[in-house]
Amino acid sequence: MEIAFNESITDYGRKKNTPNYKILNELGQDVSSNYLVAENFGDLVINKRYLKVKPQDVSKIYDAQPLTAEDVEIVDGSIIEGHEFCNLVFNGSLTDAGVGVCSVSSLKIKQSNEDKTFNY
Repeated sequence: MEIAFNESITDYGRKKNTPNYKILNELGQDVSSNYLVAENFGDLVINKRYLKVKPQDVSKIYDAQPLTAEDVEIVDGSIIEGHEFCNLVFNGSLTDAGVGVCSVSSLKIKQSNEDKTFNY
């Protein structure tokens, strides 16, 4: 029997793993039509990668200008090599001396300009 698995998956999701196959006799001839094959193939599955981020801590001396976060810090999990954060949007800023609260309202994770956020 010859079996070739041609399916693959690289992003989050599920795909049937259906191979192409031939049943060969001792002479190497395809005799697949002589058999009724019960097919029960599996799935290829990629689960989302866990990631928890927070705004990176920032501070400065009072200058009457708003202070806002500019980057994120990974609290738990990781992103894979070649992926990068972009389109960061934060809630919260601080102008007067003190301590403020800031949160990440949205972000994207891209690889070579292709959005990969759905994998996390």
